[in-house]
Formats: sequence, C-alpha cells, structure tokens
Amino acid sequence: MRTDHWTRILGFAAFVLVAIAYLRVRRRIAMRPFLRREDQTQRWLADFGAENASAVGKFMDVFCDEFEFPKRYRSRISPDDHVSAYYWSYYAKGEADCLEHGSFFCRLEDEFRIRLPADLPVQELTLGRLFRIVLDNVGTPTSPGATASLLCPPSCRTTAP
Repeated sequence: MRTDHWTRILGFAAFVLVAIAYLRVRRRIAMRPFLRREDQTQRWLADFGAENASAVGKFMDVFCDEFEFPKRYRSRISPDDHVSAYYWSYYAKGEADCLEHGSFFCRLEDEFRIRLPADLPVQELTLGRLFRIVLDNVGTPTSPGATASLLCPPSCRTTAP
C-alpha cells in the first residue's frame, strides 16, 4: 500500500516536470521570430534620439519583466512591434488579457512617474508609439485618477503615485 502511494507521487512529479518542459519549449518556439532578429538598438535611437537611450533601456526592462521576455534579447525588440504580439506569442492568439496590459501600463506609470491616457488603443498599440506617449508624459503632473482603473488598478501599484 505504501509503495502505491509513492508510485502516485513520483508519477505526478514526472507529469509536472514534463508539462513544464513542454511549456518552455512551446514558448521558445513561439518566441523564435523575435529572438532571431538583428539588433534593433539603432532603430530605437534613430526614432527617439541618443539622449533618450537610458529611458529606452528602462522601458525595455519594464517590458521584459512584465511579458517574461528574456532580457538578454531585449535589443531585438522593435519599435514597430505590437504590444499584443508578445502576449500572443506566449498565450493563445486572440484578444489579449487587459490585466496583462494593465500590469505593464501600471509599471510604466510607476517607473516613469506618469499617468497614461485612459483611452490607449491597446490592440493597435506598437511599442514605439507607447514609448512616444511615455516620453510625452514625462514631467507632467501625475494627478490622481488620471488613468482609468481598468488600465492600472490600485492593487498593482509598486510605488506610491
């Protein structure tokens, strides 16, 4: 009877390990188009200027953290990429979960001390366009309630506004 118990536990553990390995391989395959790209750093600098290089780096770090994109490949992220494309590479295609975007937008607001507009066109939004919106809002007052609660619920704040 005790052997049967341990057999089930080991079988379950093996199943979990195989499932994790499968998901990692699936994710890697889905990310292949992004990972095989050439370095996009010059594109970012050409579009936003060398004076914004540190802001671009900060933006990329937030993006990589929120979308679980490997930081060592962050230079392959293009300003023309749609925010949702990364989400879809990880999850099933279709409408992206607004909470995933909300968490990303919230982190951007916290890191750059800004408020993003409540009417962001999430499905059509490229990273370059979003970064331009971030730059345009840096230095503006961060009035409470300027962002729709759906985009940045108070529970996801990492620092005080």
